[in-house]
Amino acid sequence: MHPLALAAWVALVAPAQAEEPLSAIDWLTERLAPAGPAAVPDAGTVEVVVAPIPPDRADAVGLFPVSAAGLPPDLWAGSEAGAVAAAMRRDLSDLPAAARDMLYLLLIAEASPPRAGTVEDGAVLLARIDRLTALGAIEAAFALLNAAGTGPAERFRRYFDIALLLDEEEGACDAVLGRADLAAGLAAQVFCLARAGDWPAATLALRGSRGLGLLDEGEEHLLARFLDLPEGRGGAPLVPPSRPSPLVWRLHEAIGEAMPTAALPLPFAHADLESAAGWRAQIAAAERLYRSGAIPANRLLGVYTERAAAASGGVWDRVEAVQRLEAAFAAADEAGIAAALPAAWDRLAEAGLELLVPDIWGVRLSGRRLPGRAGDLAFRIALLSDASAGAARARAPADSGEAFLIAVALGASGPFRPGDALSLAVRDGLAGGTAAARVAEARAEGRAGEALLAALARLDEGARGDPQGVDEGLATLVALGMDRLARRVALQLLLLGERG
Repeated sequence: MHPLALAAWVALVAPAQAEEPLSAIDWLTERLAPAGPAAVPDAGTVEVVVAPIPPDRADAVGLFPVSAAGLPPDLWAGSEAGAVAAAMRRDLSDLPAAARDMLYLLLIAEASPPRAGTVEDGAVLLARIDRLTALGAIEAAFALLNAAGTGPAERFRRYFDIALLLDEEEGACDAVLGRADLAAGLAAQVFCLARAGDWPAATLALRGSRGLGLLDEGEEHLLARFLDLPEGRGGAPLVPPSRPSPLVWRLHEAIGEAMPTAALPLPFAHADLESAAGWRAQIAAAERLYRSGAIPANRLLGVYTERAAAASGGVWDRVEAVQRLEAAFAAADEAGIAAALPAAWDRLAEAGLELLVPDIWGVRLSGRRLPGRAGDLAFRIALLSDASAGAARARAPADSGEAFLIAVALGASGPFRPGDALSLAVRDGLAGGTAAARVAEARAEGRAGEALLAALARLDEGARGDPQGVDEGLATLVALGMDRLARRVALQLLLLGERG
């Protein structure tokens, strides 16, 4: 199950550092926030969770217990918060998908918090929210913020930004206007006053800020246009910034100069998931978010199959190929599946989206006897799915390469002779012995989570061509008792290479 889907299911049934590290997305940390007395929003009018979190527990907040993912609850108990936060802020954008899903689980799960050390409580939570946001998983980040409460200014700024991206600005503006400080910034205060219908107060706040350095010239002009003030009327369309904050992006939309999201960071893609954006924009957004693991496969499939392809070439070839394969499965048409499978794989692989095939159809392809290239593809696709062990047991290897893939899928050992550096690294890593002592020490000290994050970092390097990273990363997973995850990561690396 996709980790974000797991979080949704479980939810149904069950002062910061002096200088905060720069985020992968500038507006997450480079927002003006004049200091002032904090105030908890009025729970009667604000649609956010405001229940207090014990002062030493904000970093523990999650969407489901970490034990639901098979991980120990004391994952971070012996670690220092600063080290964990720094590890979570690493850009691991080349992780194989199975390893990336584990990263998501670590980011959204509830576990015993690390020791504060040199940072205050909440530093790890902020790092988790920032990493989720950079990956485009803003729905999960927003859920974490609501679970933790949005009182502290650093948290509140993130809450407001993400709310704008999710079209939740009504509740966010209620919260802005319910605070005694300017945690979200003066521009947010002006925007929310106007949105609440208090245009005189919004105008007064904007004009009163001039000369105080609370807004830059671009923000002043944009807000003047938004408020339809004389000083903002006329002139050429504004030149949009290359990396706008969510508020600047919303203001451009409000004045009729909407900014396309395709060239903006991943979190902005969520705005195009709705049908109002147009089908092509929906597809582009869903593809970007699926690639990063921010949305599950079924959501991309739903967008692809919404209607008939409008043209040919590029994205429309992917749409048509996916629809043909889905129709063949729906009709239980073996010949149709054999004909449609290679085309769907090839078209999706051109865009780095080929994992959609095992994610959606991999289990149903396991054990199928399809002719020619379709049969070979079906075997490899099944190895990339939850049915990998069954597919491996049912396959008579055609050559030594297939024999090695089958051994990896089954966790078997034997005199297999992989002939390249990656295969050798996989073989040695799955043996696991090189990391046993190091992982045992980390576990004894309550730092299993740190060891896991280090393994993911090495696998990220491995996916970029470092065989030693593959060896060390897989060995650590095995030593942590995550053999199944290690095998799945290994198969993705072997079958997809650098696109794993």
